[in-house]
Amino acid sequence: MKHIPDIRALLRHMNKASDFMCWLRAEGDSLVASAELLGGRKWAARARAVVEAAKAGTIAFLGVGHQKGLSGNDRWL
Repeated sequence: MKHIPDIRALLRHMNKASDFMCWLRAEGDSLVASAELLGGRKWAARARAVVEAAKAGTIAFLGVGHQKGLSGNDRWL
């Protein structure tokens, strides 16, 4: 079966990703606080790294970007 991409679906997904990045930049502190409350320091550190990357613009527009993980390993976000 051949898959035919739908440009409208792609635009919807891009808009959702863009909205999420805007929220992450504006409200990232609440994500970090929630991660610390629910998962402890390790999860708070991970959340903080994602928020900082979003604020710095190092996460690609579609929400998928390659960077060094907290443990020094390469990972995809």
